[in-house]
Amino acid sequence: MIFNQPDWLDKLNKCLVELCNKQSVHFREMVPNDLPSQPGVYLITKVENEFEIPYWIEWADNIRSRIHGGLLAGGFADKSFKRELIEKGICADVEEAKQFIRDNCAIRWLRVKDYRFRNALTYFGRAVLLPKCGVLENPKEDVRPRKRGTSRK
Repeated sequence: MIFNQPDWLDKLNKCLVELCNKQSVHFREMVPNDLPSQPGVYLITKVENEFEIPYWIEWADNIRSRIHGGLLAGGFADKSFKRELIEKGICADVEEAKQFIRDNCAIRWLRVKDYRFRNALTYFGRAVLLPKCGVLENPKEDVRPRKRGTSRK
């Protein structure tokens, strides 16, 4: 039997609901000081009419720095929302990705101090919300070495 902290699932669910119910801020209306400089989990959505579609959920040690410095002002990072937008063909390049975010997206966040819980909430949110980016759709072929005499299924 596997034992885990029995209240974690309840905490994760409660925090994800709290995050989703927070008022979102449209990127086109946001200034850096709107964002907290504390650690937490943030959810980026694409706004379509009165609906918001989950596009990205991630954690950060400093939400303001990650969003303003990395997402809106930064370049191309290995693991980033901008990269996913480009890889999925939603945007052609980094500048178009930044413009897409400013024109179409909103953000909400939840301050979370505990590192393990931030990480768990991020992956829990990805599993529950299935955002457009940040979840594998077509895993690449398994390139791990095989033992002799075994086959891939």
